[in-house]
Amino acid sequence: MWDDEHARAALINAAKLTDPEDRTARERALNALQSLSVKAENKVAMWRDNSGARQALLDAAKLRDPADDHSQVSALSALWNLSGEPANKDAMWNDAQTRSVLVGAAKLKGPAEVKARAAALSALWHLASENSNKEPMWSQPDVRTAVVEAARVVDVEQQQVRERALATLWNLAAKPENAESIWRDAYGARAALIEAAKINDPPGCKARLYALAALQSLADESANKDGMWQDSDGARAAMIFGAQLSDPLDSEARGCGLAGLWGLTVSSANCKSMWEDIRGARAALVNAARTTNPTERKFRTYALAAIQNLSAEAVNRGPMWMDVNGLRAALVDAAGISDPADHKARLCALRTLQSLAAEPENKPLIWMDKHGARKALVSAAKLTDPEDRKAKVCSLGALWNLASDGTNKEQMWADEDGARACLVHAAQLPTPDDREARAYSLAALWNLAVGPANRKLMWNDMQGRRALVTSAQMTDPADRKIRFHATAALQHLAEEVTNREPMWGDEFGARQAIVEGARLKDPADREIREHALRALWALATDAKSTEAMWNDGAGARLALVQAARLTDPADAKTRLNALRTLQVFAADAANKQAMWDDEQGVRAALIDAAKLADPGTEKSRVCGLAALQNLAIDPRNKQLMWQDEAGVRQALVAAAQLVGPTNYKARLCSLGALQNLSAEANNRKSMWVDDPRTVNVVVDAARLVEPSEREIRERALATLWNLSARTETHQPNWSDHKGVQGALTEAAKLTGPDERKARDYALAAIQNLGLH
Repeated sequence: MWDDEHARAALINAAKLTDPEDRTARERALNALQSLSVKAENKVAMWRDNSGARQALLDAAKLRDPADDHSQVSALSALWNLSGEPANKDAMWNDAQTRSVLVGAAKLKGPAEVKARAAALSALWHLASENSNKEPMWSQPDVRTAVVEAARVVDVEQQQVRERALATLWNLAAKPENAESIWRDAYGARAALIEAAKINDPPGCKARLYALAALQSLADESANKDGMWQDSDGARAAMIFGAQLSDPLDSEARGCGLAGLWGLTVSSANCKSMWEDIRGARAALVNAARTTNPTERKFRTYALAAIQNLSAEAVNRGPMWMDVNGLRAALVDAAGISDPADHKARLCALRTLQSLAAEPENKPLIWMDKHGARKALVSAAKLTDPEDRKAKVCSLGALWNLASDGTNKEQMWADEDGARACLVHAAQLPTPDDREARAYSLAALWNLAVGPANRKLMWNDMQGRRALVTSAQMTDPADRKIRFHATAALQHLAEEVTNREPMWGDEFGARQAIVEGARLKDPADREIREHALRALWALATDAKSTEAMWNDGAGARLALVQAARLTDPADAKTRLNALRTLQVFAADAANKQAMWDDEQGVRAALIDAAKLADPGTEKSRVCGLAALQNLAIDPRNKQLMWQDEAGVRQALVAAAQLVGPTNYKARLCSLGALQNLSAEANNRKSMWVDDPRTVNVVVDAARLVEPSEREIRERALATLWNLSARTETHQPNWSDHKGVQGALTEAAKLTGPDERKARDYALAAIQNLGLH
C-alpha cells in the first residue's frame, strides 16, 4: 500500500483531517499508517516523507482531546516503530519537533494516557540505543526528567511505562560518558534503578531486569565502582539480590547482577570487603562459580571472572585457598573443564589459581593438593591446542609461582611425568605465539635451579639442559625475556661445584650461551649480562677451568674486561660480577703475570676499580684491590706494580687510609697488597724512603687497637717487618719515620691469644731496626 502513490496520498490526507466530524476517518488513517510502519521496508521512506506521513504522525501525536486518544496512540506507536530502524535513529533525535513531541508525551500522567506515554517512552528507548544519541539525550534536563519520573512509577497499571523508562536508562547508562553522571543523580536515576532492581516479584520481571542491566553498566565505570560497593543498602544490596535470583525466568537478571559484581571487583579498594561479605557477594559468586548446569554457563564465567579479580588482592589469597569446600572446589572443578564452550570459565579459574599461587603461605599447600589444583595445573600446562594457549600460559605461570617456594623445588623437579615434563616441553616451544608460555616455563626452571639439590640433576637431564641452552642463545629482541630466564637458570646450575667443569667444557652449548650473554651491550639486555657474568664467576672458581677461561681471549676474557670497565651506575652489578671473576683469575699463579701485562685491559680495569670512591661501589673497589693483592704475590709483578706510581701505588695508599666498617675489606686488601709488595727487596728502599706516605698509612694501621680491626693491624705490622729488613742498599732506621717506634713498641706488648701474630711481627721488626 505504501508503494501505491494514490493510496498513500489518500491515507496521509485523511490522517491530517482536523474537523471533529472527520475524527473517525482520521483515526482509521492513522491506524493504517501505524500498520504500515511495522514493515521494515517502509520505515525509512515514511520518516523521510517530511511533509506527508511524518508531519501527519507528529501532528496527531500532539493531540490532547480525550476523544483523540486512539489517534494519538496510533501516531506515537507509528513513531515508535520508525524509531526502531537504525537508519532513522540519529535523524529522529536531531529533529527538534519529533524530540519535543516524544518528550511531551513521555510526561503524560493521566490514567487514560498510559498507552500514549508508554509508546513515547518506547520510542525514546529505541533512540537511546543509538550511540551518538546517548550523551545528548542524558544531558537534556527535560528528557532526563521525563525518563526518571516514568522509571519511578509504581502503579501496576503503568508497568509498561516503568519498564520502557528503565530500558531507556539502561541504554543511556551504557555510554561511559553518562555513567558517572547517572550514578551521581542520587535522588533521580540512581534511586529509580535501585528501587526497580530490588523488586521481589514476579519471576521474569522486566523492570528488575532493565534496572540490573543499567546498574551493571554503571559498575563498569571506574569512577563509580567504589561508591557503588559502599552503597551497602542500595546498589550493593540490589546487585547481590540480583546475583542470587534462582528462578529460570530471572536468568538474564541474575547474569546482570553477577556481571555488576564482577565490574565492582575491578577496583582493588573493594576486593577485600567483597570477599569478606560472606553471605552476600562471596556467597553469590561462589554459588555461581560452582554451577555445572549448561544453561548457567554465563553465570559461572561471570562469577569466576569476579573471583579472579578478588584474588589479585594479596590479603584475600590465603583465605580464598583455605575455603576448601567452597571456592577451592569451584576453582579446581572449573580449571579441569574440557568443554570448549567453557573455555572462558576455565581460563578465569586458572588465572585465579595463578594468583593464589603467588601467596607464600599457599605455595606448598597448592602443590600438596595432588589430585586437585596440582593435577589441574599440570594438565592445563600440557595442552597443545592453539585455542588453549592462554590457559596453558596461566597454568605455567602458576607453576612458576609454586617453584619459587623452597619446599616445592625438589618435589617439582622429581615429578618427572608431571611438572618437570610440562615445564621442559614448554621451554622448547618454537613459535612466536608461544613466547609467553616459554618464558614462564623457563622462569619456573630458573626457580627450580635455585634449589641446590636440583642443580646436578637438572644439568644431567639432557632435555632440560637443551631447553636452557638453546633458550639462552636466542638473539631476537622479542625473545629477551626467554633468554634472561634461561641464562639465570644456567647461572644457578653453575653454582653446583660438580657442574662447573662440564659446563665450561660444553664449548658450543652452555659456555657459548654464557659468554655471548656476558658480551651483550644493549641496556635492555643488562639483566641477561649480569647473570651471565655471575655464571662466569661461578665457573671461574673451578680450579680446572680458571686458566682455560683466562686464555679464552676473544670470549670470556674479553667479556669480563669489557664489563669490568663499565662506569654507568646502572651497570654496577654487571661490573661487580666481572671484577669478582677477575679476582678469582688473579688467584691462579698461571694467570698473574699475563693479567698484569694486559695493561689496557685487565690492569686498567682493576686499577680503576681500586680507586672507586662513590657510595655503592664498595664491593667493586674491594674486588679490584683483592685482585691487585693476588697479582702482587707473583715475584716478577712486585717491582713492576710498585713502580706504577699513578696507578697501583696511588690506589693502594689511598685505600689503606680508609676508615669505617664499610671500608674494612678495602683497607685490609690494600694493606695485604702493600705487604706483598714490601716483600720484594727492590721495593723496600723506595717504599721506606722515597714515598713516606706509604709508611705513614701503614703506621696508622699498625696502631689500631679494636678487635674488629685485628687483621688490618697484622698486615700493617707484617709490612713494617718487611720494610725493616736490611740489605746492602737499604739500611732503615726507626728515626726515619715518626711513629714507627711507638707502633712497634705498642704491638710488642700485646698478650692476647688472638694478638700473637701481630706481636711476633712487631718483635721481628724491632729486631731488624735494632730498637731496644
